[in-house]
Amino acid sequence: MKRTAFIILSVLVFPALLFAGHEEVTLAKPWNGYWWPMFEGMLATGKGYREHPSTLEKYDARFSFDGKATEWELENHFRPDGAAWNGHCNGWAAASVSEVEPKETINSEGYTFYIGDLKGLWTMYYQGATGPIYRGADDGTMDPLTFQTELLAYLRDNSVPLLMDSDATEEVWTWPIYAYTMDWTDDGNIRHVTLQVLTSTDGVSPDNVNTDFKTFNYTYDLTLEAGVPASGVWTGDSVSYHPNFCWYPEVVESGNPYSNPYVAHDKVAQLAGGVYNDTVDDGKEPNDRFEDSVAMQGGFIGRVLNEDWYGFDIEPEEKFTMNLYCNSRLANSTNPPFYAEIYDDTGIYLEDVGFEQATRYPNRTFTGVDFVSEFLKIDPIGNHFYDENYQFGVEVLSHTTVISHTIPGDSYWDNFVVAGFWPVTENKAVRNDSDYRVVGISGEKGFPLDSGTETIAGFAFREVSLTGGESTPDWIKLNSMTDEYQVYSFYLSQGEGSMSFMSGETPDKELILSHVPVEVGYWWYGLVLVNPSRFYPATVDATLYGNDGAELAVVKIQLNPYQKRVGLFDSFFPGVSQQDVSYIRFKSNEPITASALYGTLNHRELSYVPAVGRSGWIEAAPAEQAGEELSFFIPYNLLGYGDDGWNGVVFVEPDDDAVSATLHFKWIMDDNSSVTSSLLIGMHHKWVGVMEDLAPAEVDLSHLARIGVTVRSGPVTGFYMTGSHSRGTLVSFPLLKYFDIADEVFPVIQRDGLETIAVFYNQKPYAVNELPVFAYDSDGQQVGTTKRVDMNAFELKKVNLKDIFTAEELSEIKSIELYTDSFVVPYVIYEDPDEVYCEIVPPTLTHGAE
Repeated sequence: MKRTAFIILSVLVFPALLFAGHEEVTLAKPWNGYWWPMFEGMLATGKGYREHPSTLEKYDARFSFDGKATEWELENHFRPDGAAWNGHCNGWAAASVSEVEPKETINSEGYTFYIGDLKGLWTMYYQGATGPIYRGADDGTMDPLTFQTELLAYLRDNSVPLLMDSDATEEVWTWPIYAYTMDWTDDGNIRHVTLQVLTSTDGVSPDNVNTDFKTFNYTYDLTLEAGVPASGVWTGDSVSYHPNFCWYPEVVESGNPYSNPYVAHDKVAQLAGGVYNDTVDDGKEPNDRFEDSVAMQGGFIGRVLNEDWYGFDIEPEEKFTMNLYCNSRLANSTNPPFYAEIYDDTGIYLEDVGFEQATRYPNRTFTGVDFVSEFLKIDPIGNHFYDENYQFGVEVLSHTTVISHTIPGDSYWDNFVVAGFWPVTENKAVRNDSDYRVVGISGEKGFPLDSGTETIAGFAFREVSLTGGESTPDWIKLNSMTDEYQVYSFYLSQGEGSMSFMSGETPDKELILSHVPVEVGYWWYGLVLVNPSRFYPATVDATLYGNDGAELAVVKIQLNPYQKRVGLFDSFFPGVSQQDVSYIRFKSNEPITASALYGTLNHRELSYVPAVGRSGWIEAAPAEQAGEELSFFIPYNLLGYGDDGWNGVVFVEPDDDAVSATLHFKWIMDDNSSVTSSLLIGMHHKWVGVMEDLAPAEVDLSHLARIGVTVRSGPVTGFYMTGSHSRGTLVSFPLLKYFDIADEVFPVIQRDGLETIAVFYNQKPYAVNELPVFAYDSDGQQVGTTKRVDMNAFELKKVNLKDIFTAEELSEIKSIELYTDSFVVPYVIYEDPDEVYCEIVPPTLTHGAE
């Protein structure tokens, strides 16, 4: 309802005539809400509201968005270290003048949305609302005449509320004005005005539907020309505290960068127009009996209306916490909101899931000794005082090392795996051993590959069993309470001769496969994707980029818990030509692993290239610094094959926020002379080629020692690849960030006639002496004496272990430790006696001078 009063008083006062006036307007009050501060991110995290399941987690589940709305909010609007004032007040204010106030809790398909959930969803949708904005002259802070003009035009003349930013500083506080009272007196051509505006408030709890309001008082003077206000100035306290700008929301443009793109008007309206339903269960029915139990899945949202049964496995050397989150928010409750009980695989009761008054939800930590299957029953309490949503949350507290691809023993390839760990503690003490269990996964189910706990002693590597199950598993992992492991899976062809390896991978939510080769007659290209989580499904968006940097396609890939997918390019991306694809980016709601496989049809060459997460991107060096030692370097001709070898490199600029990447190269020759060059790579572009294509014409590759690279803008990622024209050798090598001292441990392979060759590649223009080589047996004890290696400037020195250890010593050696100075790259080559093929294992560069 609008109420307007307009009064003019005239009083004769000698020698001047003073005029006074009064005006007030009141419209229907927009609804109060909450400003959802970004440092809490509570629409996604639930923190400070109803915890889990959060507003967006329920929204994602209800509309099958696979966590996308939640993920977007966390990536774009969750700023735990951001300014305390930064929030969604503009979204709330715009929603409050555009939509009917939600006043009731509703239930949609088993998902309960409280008043605050609904107000929060409207707020999120209108966060990107736009419309006319009114500022002062030259877009400065608002002057009083502009403010008064728009206030009267909206509220008095059109019965429409007006939104204002009340703070003229960098902070933005948006309020919907629905009423004002204005008093003034004229003194000659100066009008003295006192203005009070009323706004709705975002200072209430999310579920609040009260009628509280906020008051703002301003004073200002207007200069009149022929009785009409022509300009104005703020007076009194309003000089420093007055509105910054005003605006009104007219449209929410599709694709705007501020609204969550997954929160749609029609879906929020559907929820807001719903009713409460107390008969709809969790959508997983029937699972009301032990016999009908379903697998427990992290993130799943259920509803407590009757018994719900779930099964789950506990693996040895594994520790995890199961949380049963709920929206109850029962202050100071000493009782759980529902019953949660654990049963064994025969249906016999074992124990209750613990309830913590502090968190107000049941939780239980499990520690695995052997493979065990157990079951969870969720049951409503008799009076059904809580019959709303619960959500599974699983936090793994132990360590897992993943090898994402194994090959059956009866295939063309022979596959074997070795594992070691870094035994040096933070205080430089050497630990004696580390315990783990080997778990094979086939058909998304884990099973033992060993008879019990395995132990690695000191610096030793030991072979990992692949034959403990009925067949070779799809992939394997090592569970440990204490450690992650340095694991290598080797593959030997049984034909003309080829060797490759895959190392333990670090799962990540964003991964870059920086090279998709063009299809040629003798090459094949495949991919391996694994979801290493036993509890959470992964929804993966694979974005394929073309040679022009444009997105060719976005392909959704679903990975169940523990699922592996392996195949050629066409099996992952049907209908997309491999010829058109430059590189691939994977973005997942859960951490996954991804690797590319490069091979030749005659099985003579094979290489695995792991995808790189953001932590592996090489960022731009500070602009004020210079020199080739800032970013990374490329050691050239690692195999020492001379004219028989070839060397290539791949660079990708993968960042959405970077315009381009600029790389400055310093080509350092074996006489320490150098040549410089530069390379510009556009956003989402790739450069790939052999060194002959990258090097300046004046560089003689036969005398090239190393290539130093400084990233001037970026970031970049990629890899170095080398091979032989006549041998079964194809080796990928990471771009090596600059390091000081490297301390590396490598496995010694003594099977199939392979010889282990330690390699030191001196990248310095001067000699280096007394570099140590240590050898260890299966108990982690040193074998023989410490060997020493002297090197000339820019020398690549291969040290065959059989040349520095006796045959008896060599038979005992399981690992070697190479300790090097800065710019001396340590790695090993595994080579067959006939030199038909070999494989290089690069340094991890994760250990320094311990």
